[in-house]
Amino acid sequence: MRKNWLLLTIALLVAVVAIGAAACSDNADDGDETPTAQQTNDAAGAAGNDADDDMIDADDDMIDADDDMSDDADDDMDGDANDDNMVDDMAGDGATVIITDGILTDSAGNTLYVWDNDGPGVSNCADGCAGVWPPLTVAGEATAGEGVDGVLATFARDDGDTQATYNDRPLYYYAADEAPGDRNGDGVGGSWHIVPAGG
Repeated sequence: MRKNWLLLTIALLVAVVAIGAAACSDNADDGDETPTAQQTNDAAGAAGNDADDDMIDADDDMIDADDDMSDDADDDMDGDANDDNMVDDMAGDGATVIITDGILTDSAGNTLYVWDNDGPGVSNCADGCAGVWPPLTVAGEATAGEGVDGVLATFARDDGDTQATYNDRPLYYYAADEAPGDRNGDGVGGSWHIVPAGG
């Protein structure tokens, strides 16, 4: 009877040992699937590189947007400069005043105006006023074209430019006139007027 109990005890011990060995083997297999420190670092590095690439791409997009804005700003500035040149081109070394459709204009047909607040041969339009009403300035003489009966002359403005006059009245353009033949300044403020032929 004791011998049978001994054999049973040994068999149980062997079974326990076998089960323990099998469990250790499974744990070892699971351990093989655990990422190594190097693998973890490599994965983190790859993720970091991807993030850096995304940031670089975003920076490039921002730079491109800034360039586009700069180009647009440059185009706007060029447009403003061209508007200024339109006024500058109205006056050359000399100015020829002609009659176009019954009123006084420059040789290109741009309408000329006089202001009631000026005195004979004296301009009281300066600074902001002259920005809206550019004076007809010349570097030479003012010449009367065909059909102009009045007297053309010039005088020195306070800003140093030489302005043309018609019958002693300083002549101006109107900045809001966009093309030859426009008369948008006539009657502005009740004191700006076109100059009719013979007027």
